[in-house]
Amino acid sequence: MRNFKELKDNEKEEIAKQIALQITERNHNHDTSNVANTFIDAYDLIINEFLQH
Repeated sequence: MRNFKELKDNEKEEIAKQIALQITERNHNHDTSNVANTFIDAYDLIINEFLQH
């Protein structure tokens, strides 16, 4: 596996999307309200973390 710093921006974005999707699925097994906001919040949090590295 390559070092995180070696990943291209689009690869980091794809990783962030996959993690955000997993978080969203985990948090909304039965309650489907607010799914989009959960995904967006998780994605933004992950991208911001990526930008710090």
